[in-house]
Amino acid sequence: MSGGSHQLTYREEQRLGSVHAALVGGVAALSLVMVVVPLLSRTVHGGGHPLASSGPGTPLLIGLGGIIAGLLPWFLLTLRMIVEVTPEAVLLRLEVAGPLPLLRPRAVRFEEILDASLAREFSWGAGVRYGWKRVSYRLKGSEGVEIVLRSGSTVFIGSARPDELRNAIESGRASGSRAAMA
Repeated sequence: MSGGSHQLTYREEQRLGSVHAALVGGVAALSLVMVVVPLLSRTVHGGGHPLASSGPGTPLLIGLGGIIAGLLPWFLLTLRMIVEVTPEAVLLRLEVAGPLPLLRPRAVRFEEILDASLAREFSWGAGVRYGWKRVSYRLKGSEGVEIVLRSGSTVFIGSARPDELRNAIESGRASGSRAAMA
C-alpha cells in the first residue's frame, strides 16, 4: 500500500461479540469433538464404536480434536476486521490474535469506485463471503456500505458507523477526482 496510507481519514475495528464468539466457538468445538473425531477414528480403524478402537491412532485423533476444539473459541475471540480509509483507498484487513493476517489485505482504490451507498445485508454469519461479482466483509450487524466498482462487481463492508464510512469514502473520491483534474 502506498506511502500516504498512514494518513487515515477513517478507522474502524470490529470484533465478534464475546458471547457470540464463545457460543459459536463452543458449539463448533463440541461438534468437532463429538462428530468429526469419532468419524476420523472410524475411518482409520474400520467399523465399530470409535472409542472402543484400541488402535494406536485413536488417542492422537482425540488429542488433536481437543486441541482444535480449544483453539477455535480463542480464534473467534481474537478475530477482528479493520477498515481504514486513507487519501488513496479503502483498506480492509481480517486478522486474528493481533497482527496475524487471516487473508491478504485488500485495497479498493478510489479510482476503481463508481458509487458508495448505505446498505443492509441480510444473511447469517460473519466473515468474508464471496459471491457472483460480490464480496462481503462483515463481523457484526447487517448495516454497512456497498461499493460498486468500475469492473461491475460490488464490495459490501459491514460497519457499526456506516454513515461515517460512506462519508469518508465519498470525501476520498472527491479529493481524488480534484487531484486528477489538477
